[in-house]
Amino acid sequence: PSLAVWSLEKSAKSEEFAVPSGLLLASAFLSINAPEDAIRVSSRVLEIDPERAAALRMRSHAYLVAGQKEDALVDARRMREMQPDDYQAAVMLGSILTDLGELDEAEKTYGEVKDLGARSGDPGVAARGCLALANFYDVGRKDKDRAEKQYLDCLATYPTEPLALQLATQ
Repeated sequence: PSLAVWSLEKSAKSEEFAVPSGLLLASAFLSINAPEDAIRVSSRVLEIDPERAAALRMRSHAYLVAGQKEDALVDARRMREMQPDDYQAAVMLGSILTDLGELDEAEKTYGEVKDLGARSGDPGVAARGCLALANFYDVGRKDKDRAEKQYLDCLATYPTEPLALQLATQ
């Protein structure tokens, strides 16, 4: 990725290629652990196209890597508003809220993650959504009883999913 930076920087300055090159450049910066540059580039893409969800997702991720959780939260909330059915956006928001200690909102969000997973039609995603709520009870709320109940519910609902088996037995 570092070899692509120079040419993508040049391409991102052109009107014609600013958005696609900017997205690639922000992704390259994230992959080489340069979050400040990823923030700068994805912010430029969002100036050009404020509704570009991929740029918002990358900037939120870059803010997290840079330790700017409040800024990441703003972007994650916006992304969730833009894409209410996006499973990954919900997971990101729940994680940030938990890190910031906003546990009531995080619990609500993880409930939505579970519902989104169940509606996905993919048993693996559905199991992960169920397990995300159990993990929140375990790690976020530190409520072992609720966590155990949720893990067992996930195991009963998704008995052949390897991750459900692993986490429930742990």
